[in-house]
Amino acid sequence: MVFVHGTLDPFASSEELKAALQLISAPRAVVSVPGAGHDLQFAAKTHKMQQTTQDPLWIREAVEAFQRLIS
Repeated sequence: MVFVHGTLDPFASSEELKAALQLISAPRAVVSVPGAGHDLQFAAKTHKMQQTTQDPLWIREAVEAFQRLIS
């Protein structure tokens, strides 16, 4: 399982998510999207937020994490 997590997610902090993942016995990975909320977007409210979600780096990291888990 690959979890993609916005670091500003109001439902769970990065620390809470990592703690919860310790309860899952299946292979897992977390990819954090700096400055993103729960929906991994920023609702186009600020220019900085738009840039972060449009940056393909986190997408690449998620794909690489998935590939590591299935190999």
